[in-house]
Amino acid sequence: MLDESRAFMQILGAALTGKPLQDDPSYTPSFLQQLAAKAAAHHVLPLFYEAAYKLPQGDALTKAAPMVRQQVMTQAVRTQQLEALYRQLEKENLRPLIVKGYVCRKLYPLEDHRPSSDEDLFIGGDDFLRCCHALEDLGYETADPEDRFERTYRCSASGLCLELHRHLFDPDSQTYGSWNRFFEDAAAHATVCHGLPTLHPTEHMLYLLLHAFKHFLHSGFGVRQVCDIVLFAAHYRDSIQWDVIENTLVQLRADRFAAALFALGEKYWCLPAPFYRDTDPEPLLADLMAAGVYGGSSDVRKRSSNITLSAAAGRKSGHSLSALFPPKNILVGRFPYLKKHPWLLPWAWLCRILTYKNNRDSAATLQLGKQRLALLKLYGIIEA
Repeated sequence: MLDESRAFMQILGAALTGKPLQDDPSYTPSFLQQLAAKAAAHHVLPLFYEAAYKLPQGDALTKAAPMVRQQVMTQAVRTQQLEALYRQLEKENLRPLIVKGYVCRKLYPLEDHRPSSDEDLFIGGDDFLRCCHALEDLGYETADPEDRFERTYRCSASGLCLELHRHLFDPDSQTYGSWNRFFEDAAAHATVCHGLPTLHPTEHMLYLLLHAFKHFLHSGFGVRQVCDIVLFAAHYRDSIQWDVIENTLVQLRADRFAAALFALGEKYWCLPAPFYRDTDPEPLLADLMAAGVYGGSSDVRKRSSNITLSAAAGRKSGHSLSALFPPKNILVGRFPYLKKHPWLLPWAWLCRILTYKNNRDSAATLQLGKQRLALLKLYGIIEA
């Protein structure tokens, strides 16, 4: 009998590769509905449905069909909106690089079955503010007008949401702020994906891996990122300088993590891994299945990120305290006032302490943090 993770990965594999899905006694109607709920949590329901509904028991997924159609139609419209918006930016002599979602979608057999909640644009230097002003002139609004790292823009008329990045990683982060050095010449190396400029395949592959790694150090990441990464590696295999990728990952102690991720693609989807390490990918699969999209499956998991980030930043002790007293850059998402008033960090700490004191999940947070520290040790990210 198939367990949940194996069944889920096999169904996604059929959607990713176009190969027929073999029926199995495990695929009962109730089990398929359970897997569909997992797919929705990981934002891959259209992909899952496309393969699973062809099973003899696929009628069990009938209730999901309207949601799938809506997600696919919405994504198709937003892709068109993004392409039209880009042409408007070009008229202002602005050419931000498209990263992640748009480029990755083009690798899927049915591209609009890979949904994106927002689209990512990367443009550095003075052009960042010029692009901000251009978007605002086009009717886009932001709740982060002072953010020097990235700003989220939304158009109320179209519903299109953008993340405009001045840096690909928060430069204030003690853990990963220095990773921006790997992309300093990205604009000079830019290539084109379906008419829109993007990162060179080597830099884009590195960015996808490091973006997943960043979220792994926080509270985890979901299956959709694995799909993106292994499809990108397979499609651009001959255009990527794998020695550059591998050497960079070794510097960051992320090579075993990346190898485990690629091993999942090879094991479940028969997509060859570009490099190997002697490591077990199953603990990574269990963690990402539990994590949901970007580790947002529970507040307990989100809070545990303070423990893992502290360890990854090189702190050898005080992991439990770090759950209560994290640095400003970790708390900004929950307490936006820290962007303008960083001196209020002690007040934010106090708010967290009061929350922990009155929250029965505090012990669960520390326990999950310890479990995820063990995972970081398993993949050589921190010292065993």
